[in-house]
Amino acid sequence: MKEAPAPLSYKIALFCAVCMVSVLWVASHNARTLWPGVPPVPQKASISLSSLGDEQIAYRLSSLMLQNLGDTGGRVTSLQNYNYERIGGWMHLLHGLDQQSDFVPMIAAYYFGATNTSEDLKHIVDFLEIAGNDSRAEKWRWLVQAVFLARFRMDDLDRGLELAYKLSSLSSYNSQMPIWTRQMPAFVLAAKGEKEAAKELMRVILGTTKNLHPNEINFMEAYLNDDL
Repeated sequence: MKEAPAPLSYKIALFCAVCMVSVLWVASHNARTLWPGVPPVPQKASISLSSLGDEQIAYRLSSLMLQNLGDTGGRVTSLQNYNYERIGGWMHLLHGLDQQSDFVPMIAAYYFGATNTSEDLKHIVDFLEIAGNDSRAEKWRWLVQAVFLARFRMDDLDRGLELAYKLSSLSSYNSQMPIWTRQMPAFVLAAKGEKEAAKELMRVILGTTKNLHPNEINFMEAYLNDDL
């Protein structure tokens, strides 16, 4: 049995619908939602409440949010367009939730630390100073990253020296730290042009450190005699 053709009104409605969809696509296919920027830093109690009091869930969800900020919906945001004061605030907040995790210090050092603006780097260095000023495990490595960023990326030798002394003092609490962490202030002093102070510090380390490997002794003597 032959089917009856669709009513004319159906065809008109279908044509109108196709036309409306086409017009909407032409008008909006290039439209993108605007990124509102780094969200304000909440209170610790607020972020814990959002995960029903589970601080580990709050830490993980917020850390992933921080990692992917501005890079969703086909959008890639330049590092210079972030609010680093808020970024630093989020890092301090999350570090307070979990001081054992290295996730947030890692994205601070190796992701947000890639920005070229000294004023922005200041917030990253301030966070890494706190995350790395810890003699447990190998947290001191984040303090090394802070020294690097301050000295070579910010060109702030005074700040780098301050952090280098903190790194050196940690070695008295952690015997597993390599000898170069004690030598770091001497390297920064030499970069500042204060070679006599650097010499004295290296001589003290050389004369007071027991059981030094012969290679370390040779390096320190060569640094004193040739470089300084």
